Amino acid sequence: MADIFDEIEEDLRRDRAKNLWDRFGKYVIGACVAIVVGAGVWQVYDAQVKSAEAAAGDRFLDALELADTDRDAGIAALNEIIADGRAGYPQLAAFRLASERAAAGDVPAAISGFDALAEDAGLPEEMRNLARLRAAYLLLDSGNREDVERRISALAVSGSAYRHSARELMAFAAMKDGDLVGARAQFETILTDLEAPEGIRNRAQIGLAVIAAQLPGATG
Repeated sequence: MADIFDEIEEDLRRDRAKNLWDRFGKYVIGACVAIVVGAGVWQVYDAQVKSAEAAAGDRFLDALELADTDRDAGIAALNEIIADGRAGYPQLAAFRLASERAAAGDVPAAISGFDALAEDAGLPEEMRNLARLRAAYLLLDSGNREDVERRISALAVSGSAYRHSARELMAFAAMKDGDLVGARAQFETILTDLEAPEGIRNRAQIGLAVIAAQLPGATG
């Protein structure tokens, strides 16, 4: 008798399964097809994106090479990338364009370019800080101490990746402004930072020696 009941229960399970399949099987098949089609579409899309990014990279490199041999043509190519480039290359092109402006002697345009990059919320903070430093370097000659410090004073703090360069720039800006005491303080901060690069440390020592020769009671 137990076998009969087992068979009946098995038949009922099969009937339920068949009924469920009859009701919902087409949806299961549709979902499977959608998954397969979706995966195929994604693969095609991914390949297209990678191909477009590779083309964008080649275009950027071509613009850099062109700028090395024909600055005007290179600047035009960089402006085109800024206008319609993709995958971060417009920002990279903007960096290079600002550098090309500076090399061509158009320092105000270069500073404006770097300032714009520094304010671009879409850029990583490290790149924005680099743009601030580049603008400050240019302003060391063409601007004043306030112009320099306004851009990089926040970078001169402990823990900042750019603190060494920022302190050096602020020291030279202070020297240019006639503030030898302030310059000396910045140079000494550089020398007490064991992570300061050798080149910056050497320039700080030279700066202190110059100050020592001009400031009574100063030591190099």
